[in-house]
Amino acid sequence: MKNGINNFVKTANQYLLFTGLIIIVGFFAYQLAKEIFKSDYQKHNSIALVDETELEEYPIELQTSFVNKYKDVFLFRVSSNRLAREDKEVSNLRKPLAMMSNSFGGYEDLETVNFLFTGASYKRTLLDKNSLILDYTFLNDTVDIDSYNRQFKLDKHLFTVVKDDTNKDKQLNRKDSIDLLASDYDGRNVTTVFSDIENYEIVDHNVLLVIRMVDEKKEATLYDLVSGAKTKIDINVPTT
Repeated sequence: MKNGINNFVKTANQYLLFTGLIIIVGFFAYQLAKEIFKSDYQKHNSIALVDETELEEYPIELQTSFVNKYKDVFLFRVSSNRLAREDKEVSNLRKPLAMMSNSFGGYEDLETVNFLFTGASYKRTLLDKNSLILDYTFLNDTVDIDSYNRQFKLDKHLFTVVKDDTNKDKQLNRKDSIDLLASDYDGRNVTTVFSDIENYEIVDHNVLLVIRMVDEKKEATLYDLVSGAKTKIDINVPTT
């Protein structure tokens, strides 16, 4: 009888140990897969455009997250898992992506689609229509020479935005036309600095170097955020 109990206890302990090991391995595998999918979504900055049929089954999710306070205005980032298409063409191509988006990572794979500026008696969004915001640089009135992002004074917020599906692939991403926008601290006076840009850099206090492709050649322009002055720079390599 005693030997039977001992064998039972030994078998039970082995079973529990094996089960615990499986649970631990499964947990780490899940976390690894989650990070892989999270990293992949964060890299590509792409958001699906879906029609009304798809939205009935996979509704749009919106999330706001606090960014910073500027004077009397609070700035929130608006994120979404997808955007509604303006045309009525029916397409189910994005459903697998929608299902994957909801299954892995939850809100972690949402893309930035707008910014909300709000206060006690004030509220407005940066964009009239949610679009894909690829990146953004917020204004700063203090300079930190040791910080790459704060070496120069910046009196405007800057945003690179994809508003339209210019290549008609049913999603907004870097393959579409990219606009460079600027706004005041409270989201007012939104201006399109340049359309269809390739890149930009902050090169001096309130001065941007904007790179565009014009007639299949790279064109560089210095843009002063305060005065609005534009100065072209020739960056084409001379031929010998």
